[in-house]
Amino acid sequence: MVNHAVKSHKATDVAIAFCLFVLLFTCYMLAYSGQLHTIDETSMFAVTESMVKWGRLDTNQIAWSQWALSPATAQGSFGLGGNVFSKKGLAISLLAVPLYWIGMNLSGVGFVQTAMLLNPIITALTGTIVFLYSRQLGYSSRVSLWVALLFGLGTVAVVYTKVFSSEPVSAMALLL
Repeated sequence: MVNHAVKSHKATDVAIAFCLFVLLFTCYMLAYSGQLHTIDETSMFAVTESMVKWGRLDTNQIAWSQWALSPATAQGSFGLGGNVFSKKGLAISLLAVPLYWIGMNLSGVGFVQTAMLLNPIITALTGTIVFLYSRQLGYSSRVSLWVALLFGLGTVAVVYTKVFSSEPVSAMALLL
């Protein structure tokens, strides 16, 4: 009897987690812009583009930023072969590769728009993980759901769903 109750609670938690993911992702899509906002985002996106299109890690397509910006704000460095490489981390660029590929292979869908879906997906997943982790700590489903909703909709996490930055990936990695 106890084993059946445990299975029932786990099934309920999975259902709640799925609904939570859908709710958070839907909320994030209400604020979705589908455009890059800063040169930092452009630099990380350029790495994704280079990986998908040419199998490289350079950001030669934004080499102009090396001269257009002050040295302190330049987005990369020249390598030995004269290629420009981003000074940003690779995690978000690597994770966005499948989304960029989808954008490249579906007509009428933009590369930037599909890649920009990464942070809403990652943040919705992180909110779901917050819920499941809270349940593992022994909190009720109700308390765990509120904690996850507070994280997902009441913190700076919601702001980072609008940009192509590495903070959502870092948050999820730290939680895991």
